Amino acid sequence: MTLQAAQTWYMEETVATATPARLLCLLYDRLARDLGQGRTALLAGRRDDADVKLEHAIEIFTELVCTLDGNAWQGAGDLARIYSWMVSQVISAKVKGDAALVGPVHDLVMQLGSAWHEVADSLDQKTAVTA
Repeated sequence: MTLQAAQTWYMEETVATATPARLLCLLYDRLARDLGQGRTALLAGRRDDADVKLEHAIEIFTELVCTLDGNAWQGAGDLARIYSWMVSQVISAKVKGDAALVGPVHDLVMQLGSAWHEVADSLDQKTAVTA
């Protein structure tokens, strides 16, 4: 098995066996990676590379918005507005080729991702105690 095949298998297994909280963490991890790589590509003047990464980030934001449930959590509307702002910043960054617009979005995604990781860790601990 090649290294790439092993990495692909590992990621598929990770996603297939992840709890919903861990799937959210995986999405945030990928979102942060795409934003960081998109920003780096913009700074280097590689617009085509940036467009691919930033477009994938927008797809992840869309998925995150679609899965928000206002009936299950009253903060869903506020988070949807934050996601909307972040998408608008990323789109502007793509159109203008302005890496500075991606920085605050990346920072906020890192903070939100860290919070979701803490929640997932807490849920994992509760599950381990009750198992």
